[in-house]
Amino acid sequence: KMKRRFLSVLLIGMIVSAAFMLTACDETIELIFGPHEHEWSQWETTKAPDCENQGLEERFCDCGESEQKSIPANGHTESDWITGKEPSCTEEGNRHKECTACKEILQSESIEKLTHTEGDWIIDKDPSCTEKGKRHTKCTSCGSTLTVEEIPVKHEYENDNCTLCGLTSEDCFEFTLHQDVYILTAKEGYDLPSEIVLPSTYNGKVVATVGKEAFRGRTNIKSVVIPDSYTSIADHSFFSCTGLVDLKIGENVVYIGNFAFANCSGLTEVVIPDKVDTIFYGAFRYCTGLESLVMGKSLTTIGDDAFESCTSLKNVVIGESVVNIGGKAFAKCTSLTSIVIPTSVKRIGISVFAECDSLAIVYYAGTEEEWSDVHIGLDNELFENVLRYYYSEETPTTEGSFWHWDENGKPAIWD
Repeated sequence: KMKRRFLSVLLIGMIVSAAFMLTACDETIELIFGPHEHEWSQWETTKAPDCENQGLEERFCDCGESEQKSIPANGHTESDWITGKEPSCTEEGNRHKECTACKEILQSESIEKLTHTEGDWIIDKDPSCTEKGKRHTKCTSCGSTLTVEEIPVKHEYENDNCTLCGLTSEDCFEFTLHQDVYILTAKEGYDLPSEIVLPSTYNGKVVATVGKEAFRGRTNIKSVVIPDSYTSIADHSFFSCTGLVDLKIGENVVYIGNFAFANCSGLTEVVIPDKVDTIFYGAFRYCTGLESLVMGKSLTTIGDDAFESCTSLKNVVIGESVVNIGGKAFAKCTSLTSIVIPTSVKRIGISVFAECDSLAIVYYAGTEEEWSDVHIGLDNELFENVLRYYYSEETPTTEGSFWHWDENGKPAIWD
């Protein structure tokens, strides 16, 4: 029994001594070799990051120590727009952007309805000589009806007579007696022939005036002859007759009213009769096809906006009796390159040639001294700064810029 107790005490003592020696040894080693330096392994991902949450990675030393650090969240990667529902003419569509990794929807919005695409006219009922027809259009995408309208009474004209009912073009006109002469207008709802020669007489009396808005918007008219019995073409008489190509105005017309031929975009040539003294406001405005313009001998006033936006006019010769050129008379004539101005002109209104960016030459029929007497309104800087030539019938003997009429009646510059 005593022996066992002795052995137990001895064992405990040996363990304590060994521990003391090891501690002393480590301290001795540390004193000899310096402090312990970890030899870390490569970082290992222990938890992968996703779009919103951080990840974790860890490394180890042979001594048993370890380190950890976080990995930043990836964040969302936005896709291109993805269409969820295509829009139609009647309903909105929608689209969204999503994360390419986690598929979370990041942004969404509606897509506007499509505009209708109008198809060709569909005839529901053909017109006759006595009854109007009917037609409509539909959207080529959704089939919705977009426009419904009546078709005017239609006659089949041959030699100015309807082959179906015997109606003459004269039957399509209304005549109003005023101071012993007639004013002519077209009857509503009647389909006129495409080529019209206006009647000179009615019930034994002269027809002298094309009435206000007489043929307004009659787009089927292609040719009009106004006989010599007429003296007046009233306001808006042929406004927006966009199909009108050929126009002959009788030699006794003295009055062409406001917007009389405005927006007749098919007209290519206009000859103003010699007895017309004034072209009133906007008379030929927006005649975008007009290429040739001849002014009569008695014309004294070109009204405001008279030829505004005649975008095909290239060369204009102002009539030799013109005194006043109204404001914006040739504004926005974007193809206009040259203009001949006679010595009769005393006043040029505001913005007469505004936005005529192609205008390069002004031919003045007088001298530089005479030009200085012409009153030129505001906003004509472009017009005043282009090249200006003064008329000389013979070869000039002095320095300067001069022009003359050539053998073809065209303005030509003296070398």
